[in-house]
Amino acid sequence: MSEYDEFDYANMQAEYEAELIDKAIAELSTDSIRWYLATNGDSIEKRVDTVLKEAENLFDNGHFGPSLIAAVTSIEIIFRFFVLRPIVHGAFLSDEWAQILLDRIVSGRSYIDRKLLPKVVKYWSIDIEKIKLSAGCGLWSELIKKVWPNRNDVVHKASEASQEMAKIAIECVHVIMKEIVIPLALSVGIDKSKTGVWHIVKNESSGEYSEKYYRMADPFR
Repeated sequence: MSEYDEFDYANMQAEYEAELIDKAIAELSTDSIRWYLATNGDSIEKRVDTVLKEAENLFDNGHFGPSLIAAVTSIEIIFRFFVLRPIVHGAFLSDEWAQILLDRIVSGRSYIDRKLLPKVVKYWSIDIEKIKLSAGCGLWSELIKKVWPNRNDVVHKASEASQEMAKIAIECVHVIMKEIVIPLALSVGIDKSKTGVWHIVKNESSGEYSEKYYRMADPFR
């Protein structure tokens, strides 16, 4: 297979997967997404918080490369388990799809790849390309153009990470949780601010009150 054939095949594969995602989004089950987040949310958030604290401790001690790696690991856990897994679960697709999607998003080799996550979260009326960091730069642009490439250079080329890049990566974790995960959960009827946990879902509408308890699960096992 020539270099051009490989390029054409990669683009065809990306387009095919993008079409499957379009179809999956159109057929999502909100109930299934709510169940996934309610049962797995506590375990996922605990894992995210643990890795994030490690990134922050490493940053405070001047270890910017390891801090960057830990922060990006936290970001990828969020995207895979808080965003993509609920999607594949709600669309009744296999769990392997979550990893396929994450690989596509992180690599960002093509325009189609870079559009996958924005397309997924737009289902919940979340425009990831409009979310800003404190410096005014776009969250998604910083992730695609700087954070992921820099992390890859640190891991695969033993490059040094700057203090600024590690700081940006850590901020990205906080912003993603606030601007993507929480709105996503609210859109399927989970308001964690009412209970402090994911597995207890309170509902107050039309003057009626209900409280539902879900059996907690751990998606990492």
